[in-house]
Amino acid sequence: YVEKYPEIRIVESEMDIELGIQALEEKNYAGVIKHMTNAIARGDSAIAYFRRGQGYMYSNKNVEAISDFNQAIALNPSYIYAYEARLACHMRRNNFLRVRADFDRLIELSPSAKNYAGRGELKGFFLKDEAKDAESDMEESIRLDPANKSYKENLALYHKKMQKKADEIQNKL
Repeated sequence: YVEKYPEIRIVESEMDIELGIQALEEKNYAGVIKHMTNAIARGDSAIAYFRRGQGYMYSNKNVEAISDFNQAIALNPSYIYAYEARLACHMRRNNFLRVRADFDRLIELSPSAKNYAGRGELKGFFLKDEAKDAESDMEESIRLDPANKSYKENLALYHKKMQKKADEIQNKL
């Protein structure tokens, strides 16, 4: 029947996506995964992979979530939400180099204060080899959103950290 009327597959897929979104709103993550898996079985959909990835992410199944976010990004390389979600999963797994790569891509797609602040904090507090580059990202976040106090506070914390390191080096001499 579906072979004769392929549009039925599209409608069924859309229905599963809607049911999956409803399950997500209800925090029924098993339901999200089930409905999005059904939608994916009817045809690749960046939205279905992204939403199923969210179901996995909220179920603390980060490896599965990352796999689905990768699929969503492969289908839609500009899918900002998929990069943000994948970044969060990589952060949970302490995979900071992949977090950095996702921030780099997010800044290409959406050069927002939030993305510059995130990459600056990552460099300044988690990637010691890139700490010296953190300040420019933090300053860019402040330039883009001067009213955001947390960006200024993070820059001050970064300066304090760098001063502490300098003091430690000086004390060793």
